[in-house]
Amino acid sequence: MTGNQFLNFFLLSVMELPATILGNILLQSMGRRWTQAILFILASLGCFAGAALVLYPELYIVSIIVVILTK
Repeated sequence: MTGNQFLNFFLLSVMELPATILGNILLQSMGRRWTQAILFILASLGCFAGAALVLYPELYIVSIIVVILTK
């Protein structure tokens, strides 16, 4: 990431806080197996979405996502 490395580290740390809290809540309510399965599925969907952005830039929905992410 470009910019101030200290600000970037702070922002990454701030983003990790809600993820840790949500992970602990899900772990306590659903157990380790289902929490891992759901989060792995979400991560793989994110990877597929990133691949679609690269492979199919001419699709209308991809152009909308690119515009949203670059603003």
